[in-house]
Amino acid sequence: MHDDEYDFRVKNGTCFLFRTSDKVTHDEAVLQCIKIGGFLAMPKTKDANDFLLREIRLLDEPQPMWIGMHHSLKRGKFIWQDGSDVVDWGNFDWANGLLFGGEHCAALDPGDGKWHDYSCFEGFLSALRTYKLSFICQFP
Repeated sequence: MHDDEYDFRVKNGTCFLFRTSDKVTHDEAVLQCIKIGGFLAMPKTKDANDFLLREIRLLDEPQPMWIGMHHSLKRGKFIWQDGSDVVDWGNFDWANGLLFGGEHCAALDPGDGKWHDYSCFEGFLSALRTYKLSFICQFP
């Protein structure tokens, strides 16, 4: 893939935009997707996740990318951006940090194909490092 300004991919009637030119915090990625009428990608099924993973691996520089999942402090578990519960079908990988160790947002990693948790907050509650990653927007 090249200039991602209009780098859309379609799977089962759902459109995805891979934004690789911008590396931003999770919260900034959420806002950028909303600004253009979408939301961060929510690969709720293995099929959807595998599709996104294949597309990430086709990038000139495959890299972890934000998806629309975060840990809800209020509900005590990971949820999707639309508020629905995340069902763990074996795709979590907390190797890059302790589970809920201040890392409350998720990215899809092309290296192992799993969801990894990353810090998404800036401020005193965040982990020592706030990650800035590329991201995937999804459109209904």
